[in-house]
Amino acid sequence: MKAEPMLEKWTANVNELLDTVLRAHGGLDLWSGLTKITARVSIRGPLWAAKGWPDALVKEIVEIDTRTERTVFSPFTEPNLRSIFEVGPERVTLESATGVVVEQRLDARAAFKGFLRSTPWDRLHLGYFVGYAFWNYLTTPFLFTYPGVEVREIEPWQEAGQTWRRLHVTFPKSIATHNPSHY
Repeated sequence: MKAEPMLEKWTANVNELLDTVLRAHGGLDLWSGLTKITARVSIRGPLWAAKGWPDALVKEIVEIDTRTERTVFSPFTEPNLRSIFEVGPERVTLESATGVVVEQRLDARAAFKGFLRSTPWDRLHLGYFVGYAFWNYLTTPFLFTYPGVEVREIEPWQEAGQTWRRLHVTFPKSIATHNPSHY
């Protein structure tokens, strides 16, 4: 019973906490004026080698649409190839630099069913994963204000003598993400 009043306090503070986070990232006014983000990235690490792509992402340009889930990586696994992740319907497409479709997978998430951590990926698996993941990474925390996303403040985290406030975020099925429920 004692936890209930505290839960009400956390729920009442969610807008204040989310507003603080959004302001720290430039604010919703700035975000609402953006339609795309472009970044040069170098993605390395043991995961890519385990999946069969150790150096595939070391020199990439990623471009995301801020209004809808769409991500383009180029060059992608080859100098004249790009990967495009989109929703509506959810798909990953590999195109030549001139726009010719080389490969495409609809319902790309379903292709991961039954995979183990050590299972290698084909190019479409890789394109799907980095496509939705980077869209999530580069739109956070503004993504938390998108339609269907539920946000609530949860109990604080204590570590090294500090208290950290936390948000619990639940994403609708319409947003591709690692896990639909995050802390």
